[in-house]
Amino acid sequence: ERGPYRIIMACEPLKKALRFSLLPFLRRVHEHLCNSEQRATGSNAMARMFGGGKTQSRKTPLKLCAVIMCRLHAVCTVLLTTGTSGRDDLFNKFLELLVSMPSDQGQRHESFRYARTEEGIKLCKAAEVESRSHLPEGVIKISDVGGSVEKRRWAIDQLKRGACLIVNNTAQMIGKAEGLLQQLRGDRDEDGSTMRFVLIMDEADDFYRTDGNGQPIRMEVELRRLERLTPVIKFEVTATLLSIFVQLSKYGQADNVPAGDIFYVEASEEYVGS
Repeated sequence: ERGPYRIIMACEPLKKALRFSLLPFLRRVHEHLCNSEQRATGSNAMARMFGGGKTQSRKTPLKLCAVIMCRLHAVCTVLLTTGTSGRDDLFNKFLELLVSMPSDQGQRHESFRYARTEEGIKLCKAAEVESRSHLPEGVIKISDVGGSVEKRRWAIDQLKRGACLIVNNTAQMIGKAEGLLQQLRGDRDEDGSTMRFVLIMDEADDFYRTDGNGQPIRMEVELRRLERLTPVIKFEVTATLLSIFVQLSKYGQADNVPAGDIFYVEASEEYVGS
């Protein structure tokens, strides 16, 4: 885990934004990734981690550091967040923090690249935009992977190399993410390797919802389908860890979470609140 630590600490914007103990966090993610191949398949094969911190306490670097560690292991991440504005905001924050990090792509030719254009940040055909306008790779916004076979193929290739897919919390988008992972699994089966991914839930307490009759809403049904693909780690990040603990207690799982899997982000100096 010293490699990821050095990479992160060499990225000045990300280093300045850290408000948690980085090395223990990276070690824990690393342990779960390394142990995943030894664990049995099935619903109990999923490790669980939790991240907490008050609103405005800069939890974005916590999520990004998990993504970086996973990428170095070539394990893709699916990051669920709330709403299209939350998705776009997180995508832009990730790019802002990654822009000063050295690229790991060498001279590899890509069919698509995110780039700065007159209309803002867009996913473009790589040959149609100047290389100096290219933005860091490894982060994909689910809304940019449309019905185009070419774009889906590009996204699958990115996920194979450990990219992060940022998804807003609607049944349609979560189902779309599951479809990409199913396609990735098919590719992995063909080449004899195993499809592994990490599920990160931003504002995680928002995903524990039911309808007026106490039944899970369609979004949660799609989330359960996604989880049946068995992520290596389910990492839940929220400002209200207590609400997640209540949900875990409801299903008798609260006592199964080691203290070493819970990380707290200290409030930044800009935080104003009680």
